[in-house]
Amino acid sequence: MKVNRVKIFGKVVNLVCRILRVLSTENLIGLTSSKNEGSNVKSYAEHLQGIKNEMGDTISRLSETSNSAILSGFPLESRALLSPELIIVKKCEMGASTKATEKRTACTRRCHFIYWCTIRGVYDSIFPLITLTDTSLVYLLACYTAFLATGHAIGLKSIKSGTVDAYLLTIKKFLKNFDEISDRDARMFTGTAVIAPPIKKVIDEMKRFEKQPNRREPWTLQLQARLYKESQDEPADSLTKVGFQWFSCVLPAGCRRIEWCQPYASRDPTKEPELNIRNETYAFCVDDVQFLGIGQRRFTTPYAIQNRDEVYFVELTFRVQKNGKNGEVKRFARNYRSPFMDQITHLITILERFSRLVGLEDKTRPLAIYYDYAKGKVLNICSDDSKSILQNIVRLEYGITDPKELSKWTNHSIRVGMACILQSQGKSGDYIQRALRWCSESWKLYTRNLWSESIDLSNTMSNELETVTQLLDAY
Repeated sequence: MKVNRVKIFGKVVNLVCRILRVLSTENLIGLTSSKNEGSNVKSYAEHLQGIKNEMGDTISRLSETSNSAILSGFPLESRALLSPELIIVKKCEMGASTKATEKRTACTRRCHFIYWCTIRGVYDSIFPLITLTDTSLVYLLACYTAFLATGHAIGLKSIKSGTVDAYLLTIKKFLKNFDEISDRDARMFTGTAVIAPPIKKVIDEMKRFEKQPNRREPWTLQLQARLYKESQDEPADSLTKVGFQWFSCVLPAGCRRIEWCQPYASRDPTKEPELNIRNETYAFCVDDVQFLGIGQRRFTTPYAIQNRDEVYFVELTFRVQKNGKNGEVKRFARNYRSPFMDQITHLITILERFSRLVGLEDKTRPLAIYYDYAKGKVLNICSDDSKSILQNIVRLEYGITDPKELSKWTNHSIRVGMACILQSQGKSGDYIQRALRWCSESWKLYTRNLWSESIDLSNTMSNELETVTQLLDAY
């Protein structure tokens, strides 16, 4: 019976994969496309439904043809009577639930897993018989878990860790039908009764993110404009004035806190700054900023300070990054349309201040400094300083006074904010990922409910209402 079942499932899976390959070739699934993501999701959902129907019909037909072999020990009349129940048994053996909705979900998840095996080139290692070692099978499931965790679930939706567990349970039941080791659980190492560490680590990371009580709210251009207003009457080297200039520089680059300012312990310039893996200052230093003119002519910092109008571009070097692309250089151009947000103007001012208060010859001191007029000394901008600026502006602009609500705005709100700004302007996922220096699609976790989306939704409803009204008037 084991052999017959494997043959049946092998034929079914071959059929499903042929359909999926055709869909992939015609770009009807397009899981990684970002230009027409909405239409691709629709196409994937539509064709997946067809795959499910085809798969169910094929199982039934193949089951009927194999009944004679399985029921050969019974009289002919009994075979005909037992055949309907046997079909149900075979479907249940594939891991289907007794509930219709759950059966459809399980079938869809199996199709999704087969699709993933196909695009990753591991289909032949699993179907029609699993030929992988215990370790290889576990790591394969761990990779599939990571695929799900990064927004590649059915319908391109971000799902929670509990749903990933449900996916893996379905796949575990499904794979038992193709495994020569009858009691093996694809999620576990042999001899254990717990989810294997490679899989568990991915799920635990998802749970860690889910448990964060307050997801960071974005720093918006509305808040940036309010900070500009509040900084106008402040002294040139004050924290508020300097904070506005730095926010104008790090917002377009989507900088992480560690890339530009210090932890509280390093606020005092006599203390060692935060170091990277190379034992260097992590935050931007003098040599990380390169000014350029027309024709990509490179200027020294003193020349740029003295001849500001000749500077048209600036290059920032990210010596060490979280994504591993160490030494990446990003170029930024002058913002003539919104001069108050011009990154180059502010960076020149920042370098001029550093030259005046510290000296350009200091190549290891963080650039983010300000003058504390009360204490009469120069300090490094620290995380508490920038967070204080953020939350004070939110309090003034949004009228939020609840400390719990205000705590949702932190230093990381700047990176969240830039992701939201780019998304609201219709930039593609690839563009956002490249602009903000992500190697994965984790930028999707940063997007929030946007004003632009709510306005667009309202306009869409109004347009539809006008169409309906016109049709009613016509009759």
